[in-house]
Amino acid sequence: MMDKNNATSRNILHNRKFHIVVVAVIAVIIVAIIVFVPQETTSIQLNTTYLVGEKMVYDCTLTSEYNSTDPAVAEKYPSSAPLDFTEIVEVIDFDGQYYTLNFTTIAGSISMSWLGKVCKTGFSNHLVPLNSPLEDVLNGGVSNVSYISQLMDKSEVKVGDTFTVPYPGTEYTTGDLRLTFGGYEDLRTSAGTFRVFKVEISTENVISQMGNIEAGLLMTKTIDENYTLYIESGTTRLIKSTIDKTTSTQTIMSAIDNENTMVQRAIKDMVLEQLIKP
Repeated sequence: MMDKNNATSRNILHNRKFHIVVVAVIAVIIVAIIVFVPQETTSIQLNTTYLVGEKMVYDCTLTSEYNSTDPAVAEKYPSSAPLDFTEIVEVIDFDGQYYTLNFTTIAGSISMSWLGKVCKTGFSNHLVPLNSPLEDVLNGGVSNVSYISQLMDKSEVKVGDTFTVPYPGTEYTTGDLRLTFGGYEDLRTSAGTFRVFKVEISTENVISQMGNIEAGLLMTKTIDENYTLYIESGTTRLIKSTIDKTTSTQTIMSAIDNENTMVQRAIKDMVLEQLIKP
């Protein structure tokens, strides 16, 4: 009987030791995962790392439609067929803090270019072509290169983070932008396969108003914009985007007792077609 009790005690002790070992092993595995597995699933770095001399070539399609309460205006601005065009972003220079970018839009025989400086850290407006994406600031007063304003100056965010920032319009514009950072995925285009994170942006109560009734003319513009961006992890290159923008403009001319509301909707799809490295 004594031997049986001793055996039972030894079995209980053995089981306890086994459970302790199992718990210890699980704890070690969890620590190893936290320490050694990249935290891509939660962290998003907003640090731009372009190469001087590289070019990003985008295929773009723009579709516009117009509606107006004034038949004459509606006839003047018919809805347009989709317009295909090309946008090129070339990295010209880097001074350690700002990249100088050359933006070129090519539509048929028409080509337009401009230069902009983008801070290496944060979320800049060149990724989000808003109404007034530029701070109209000359570089030291001697250059026509404009600094592109930032929506956010954070160097890191988390998946699922949502931020509300002022809409970067003119002094006549009020309202906010809401940015939500989504998770990671692999996105394939004709330029290759890229590891990207998703950003969704929408406007909140954005209104622009100019003039006044007393002066005889009042224009009130309501802006509704929704963006879906896919941005490459590690470089913040824009890989793909869809922009859906609706602008409703109410014009009141009290002197001639005339009121008109015009609604314009524009949808722009943009995808990286070619990445040319130096």
